[in-house]
Amino acid sequence: MAKILIAGLGKGMIDRNSEERDYRKADYKIKIEETGEYKIYRDEYFVTSVLEKHYDIDKTIYIGTAGSMWDKLYTHYCKKNGFSTESEEYEKYRDELRNVTKNANKNTDVLNINSEKFNSIFENTEKKVQIIVTKYGMNKNEIFENFNKIIEIVNSLNKEDEIYLDITHSFRSNAMWIFLVMNYITEVIDKNIKIKMITYGMLEEMDDDEIEKDLNGNPLKVAPIINLKSFYDLMKWIKGANAFKQYGNTYEFLDMIEDNKLKNTLEEFSNSMNMNYIGNIKENIGKINQMEKTIKTLDGPAKLLLPDILERFAQNFGEKQETFEILLDLAEWHYNQKRYSMSYVNIIEAIYTFTGKILEVEDINKGKEVLREWINRITEENRIKYKDLSEEEISNRIKLSEIFESSRIIRNNISHTLESRAEMQEIISKIPENIKKLREIFKTEYKKGEIYESQDLKMQQTYTFLEKLAENGQFAEIGRVASNGIYDFLFEELGVQKSGENKNTVKNWLDNKKENFEKELEKEQLSELMQLFLEVKNNSRSITRKEIIKKIRHLQNILTKKSFLEAIENVNLNDKRSSQTQQVPKINVNKEDRKILVFKEIFGEQEKKEVIKKYKIKRISKLSSETIKEWKNLENDSNKEKNIKRFKDIIDRNIDSGDILLIEGEVGITFELVNWAKEKGIIAIYGVEKVTDNLLLKVEFYEY
Repeated sequence: MAKILIAGLGKGMIDRNSEERDYRKADYKIKIEETGEYKIYRDEYFVTSVLEKHYDIDKTIYIGTAGSMWDKLYTHYCKKNGFSTESEEYEKYRDELRNVTKNANKNTDVLNINSEKFNSIFENTEKKVQIIVTKYGMNKNEIFENFNKIIEIVNSLNKEDEIYLDITHSFRSNAMWIFLVMNYITEVIDKNIKIKMITYGMLEEMDDDEIEKDLNGNPLKVAPIINLKSFYDLMKWIKGANAFKQYGNTYEFLDMIEDNKLKNTLEEFSNSMNMNYIGNIKENIGKINQMEKTIKTLDGPAKLLLPDILERFAQNFGEKQETFEILLDLAEWHYNQKRYSMSYVNIIEAIYTFTGKILEVEDINKGKEVLREWINRITEENRIKYKDLSEEEISNRIKLSEIFESSRIIRNNISHTLESRAEMQEIISKIPENIKKLREIFKTEYKKGEIYESQDLKMQQTYTFLEKLAENGQFAEIGRVASNGIYDFLFEELGVQKSGENKNTVKNWLDNKKENFEKELEKEQLSELMQLFLEVKNNSRSITRKEIIKKIRHLQNILTKKSFLEAIENVNLNDKRSSQTQQVPKINVNKEDRKILVFKEIFGEQEKKEVIKKYKIKRISKLSSETIKEWKNLENDSNKEKNIKRFKDIIDRNIDSGDILLIEGEVGITFELVNWAKEKGIIAIYGVEKVTDNLLLKVEFYEY
């Protein structure tokens, strides 16, 4: 770490006796920061001499023009370092400098000053000196040239250096250069360089020193060297206030806040904003509101800048808002800051959180699959089934699903930079439109409790859930959950592969009254209940709340009766040689040379690593780009059945029992291939995108 002084050098004043330009000698006083007392330095030509002594400067860099008094500076440092001022070499270089400076003007070539020679003379002295000769800065080009020249020197600074800046001498514009250098050092150079002092020797306003006397015994006239670092601190405050206003970052001015409690709260708030931790944002907004009195007692720039900005944040992200409202506000805020990816993250999370409130799901992360099923349940194609819902709710849920799915895909594509520039512009333009639509959707009242929970009819919580649906009048949903649950119960108890084809098999067994079964009465009652729930599901049967609750309880009595469960355990459809029944295939779960076949267009590195790790994959096969196009368009293919067979052949050629099929596509076709693959002992999986705690998009895989 070195102490570096950067100062300007001007032309000086013409000495009447010598007709040479020079600075007049002056007495300076400078404050000792530790004690608050002043120290006086007598008979100094250059204010930099005082600063070099007082702060023990290691190197001084001067910025000046061709007209600056380089000859006097050269003489000053030769004497200071004990170099001869009578040698021919000294006089020759001094005269060379003087001849240029005394006639220099705005048109003088800066190369006429041999700065390299000057710098080489003092580069090995204990206290180094360096000069930078700039143009007068008469136009934009000259200003940029000067900037480049100054920045070259500034870039040579080392890590942890301490900078002292002086603006006493040279053109008035030199002060602008000094502040520009200061800004460049603090904003661009990543070397943790500190601005320690900005000084000005106030020669035009001398003070009387009552202790020191001049030769006549009068109070000594001294020029105070004042510290202008407050300007730098003001600049930091303004910059910090802007960063706080724009990005929620308080880091720029935290070190200037003395109240530790306020400082810690503001830092936590910024951390929360950057990490998107909604709970912490609300908590810290609450803390800030509670510290209103402390904020009002702030002094200096903080008093002018902070209260207004803090009040705006409190209004925008108020602690009394719902979490999904704050998420939408954050999405809008990130959009205004051009953080488009973060906007989409917050839109998706706002929808999840909003849905979680409706369905009374406490842990959003654990319940995302359930929430997603609710979000996407109603479509234009099936809206007619939901006669018990208002037209407004149905339309809003369809729009909610559209925004959710498009945002999810866009967020993923942004993460993988898969969109073209034109598409990106369209994607960005949708953000404010979607936020506005979501605010309207979130205002609507929705029926609570409509949630796709477990269909395990051997569990008490499923029946509690069904009765809750009954209380809410959601009979179609009861029919769907109960009928699907009965199917699942039969698949499991009869040891039959779950598939569309086998649905008919187990239903035929249930409805067959001629078959000899130990608990035939319960079986017949279960068959009647299945028929009832299917009709209720399709809105083809009217029923009262009291009646359907009675049927739910009857269903529970049958499926939890020990004697019925024991009787059904003895049924083996395979023993009856049912040609329609497909038994659950034996899957080699410990297969050592496991392969995976990928039926999806985008399969990134992160997904690849995840499946390899989870399923111990040894070989990956993917469809060709041409084949994947055919797979995507299969739904509209006139030869669909023929091509489905072709895709089955592709699966057959590439993977066997115990291998993995990662498949995503049109629901009906995918379902058909998944069931076919599972019958062969192939493990069919799909990917689900999840946002991690550090806001990265992660894909997790599950079996169909």
